[in-house]
Amino acid sequence: YRQAYDTLGPDGFARAVDGAGAEKLFRLAEVARASGHARDAERAYDTIRKRHRGDPRAALAAFELGRLRLDALGNPTGAAEA
Repeated sequence: YRQAYDTLGPDGFARAVDGAGAEKLFRLAEVARASGHARDAERAYDTIRKRHRGDPRAALAAFELGRLRLDALGNPTGAAEA
């Protein structure tokens, strides 16, 4: 996962998130989380649930976002909001 994340290059993750659909966003979130970039994973999951509410992955993204905020980021309030 680290190699996949590093392939995006500097600022590449942010650019990828900005132009991605729900499926790609979910993959980006998984890569970011698995490679130790919790804040980037948070951004991708949050983007899915806000930008793609009607997509079937939105509910799973919200769940994963809550779990990430609680477990990796120590943010129980943010986890409950997700």
